[in-house]
Amino acid sequence: TILSEKGEKLSKSKKNFPDPWILFSKYGVDAIRYYLMSSSVMVADNINFSEKEVDEVYKKYSLISWNVLQFFKLYEYRLKGKSVVQKKPTHVLDRWILSRLHSTIASVTKAYDSYEIVSASRPLLDFVQDLSLWYVRRSRERVKSDSKDALDALATLERVLYDYARIIAPVTPFLAEIIYRELPQRKKLSVHLEDWPKHEKKLIDRKIEKDMEVVRSIVSEALRLRAGAGIKV
Repeated sequence: TILSEKGEKLSKSKKNFPDPWILFSKYGVDAIRYYLMSSSVMVADNINFSEKEVDEVYKKYSLISWNVLQFFKLYEYRLKGKSVVQKKPTHVLDRWILSRLHSTIASVTKAYDSYEIVSASRPLLDFVQDLSLWYVRRSRERVKSDSKDALDALATLERVLYDYARIIAPVTPFLAEIIYRELPQRKKLSVHLEDWPKHEKKLIDRKIEKDMEVVRSIVSEALRLRAGAGIKV
């Protein structure tokens, strides 16, 4: 049962729930779909519906996905007419994000095969956070340079967005369609006509994923200490 934030049964007379149409207009349907599909209500537990948590999904999942797409579109013109197909990239960031992508495809696919909707949904938010807050941020200067490395980064990002659009399609169908239609390599009329992506074992590198976790934890600690000391960026 979906209850109010206070744990009460939803009631028209009490009006103890937010208007769904206002929520749709404010956050989009996909944010609400993701919030519910990654919640305990999918395993037959009660939840206290929280607009604050829907807002969090909107900001940390929907908006971030949109921002990554916009970053790609900003520099996409540089790929036109260039042959930049990479079966196995050499740059550590490209190798890492592809490993994260295919690890995610593997875990999401396994969860769907077992009808575990929560386990299929939650990794998507973790992945897009990694994609935006680490891969895109660390690749900005690469992409801006006039080099083959810049093209490699853009080609990798397009490759990632193509698979990302397909694995988010069951949970957030509208966002998936928006991303898919903006990609040059799309082959079908709709992402929902595409085949489900298969994970490539050769691209999964557990060591590089672990090493990057260590690097990121060091960076996070350094940022925490800097903020504590009042030192500007």
